[in-house]
Amino acid sequence: MNEVELDNTWIKEFENTDKIYQDFYTDDNYYVNIHFIYINKNKEIEKIKEETFLMNKPNIISRDEIIGLLKKNTLNENRNYSLLSLLKFNLNLEPEDIPFFLQVDSKEEDNQFLIPIQQIDTITFQKTIAMFQDLNSLYFIFLERSSEDSTTMLNLKKNLSKKIFSYLKKSNKRKTKRRKC
Repeated sequence: MNEVELDNTWIKEFENTDKIYQDFYTDDNYYVNIHFIYINKNKEIEKIKEETFLMNKPNIISRDEIIGLLKKNTLNENRNYSLLSLLKFNLNLEPEDIPFFLQVDSKEEDNQFLIPIQQIDTITFQKTIAMFQDLNSLYFIFLERSSEDSTTMLNLKKNLSKKIFSYLKKSNKRKTKRRKC
């Protein structure tokens, strides 16, 4: 019996073409950039440390891992710091949304990618376009502890937190229309 060979060249051509676009597909995150920002008693940024964190599970940083990062980084240059704010930046655009995102004026666009984390718990990152994965970050903002009265320190921490969150809210405001009844 004669064997008929099938023409498989179109499959190889498709695979080669697909490799070109591989960077534009969404994929799991296996690492995230972590930034530790230290603010001194005078409300000045004193130091910024950066590191790459490899996730044990794709897209997930567990509560225990976050607590470990906090314990490891609250002491810097023999000074104690307390966590002021924790922010997550996750660029979770879909490939088809890129042209629209590039055309929109940044002032009009909501800052939907930077999210304040309200409580220390497991942090989940959404799948990200492979080309943009190195932009995903966690920001730990630390405030130097003072030997002053703890209520004074607490008030200072609240005021700085309010400033950070009010800045984020300004950039996250959405225009809403009210219907007249």
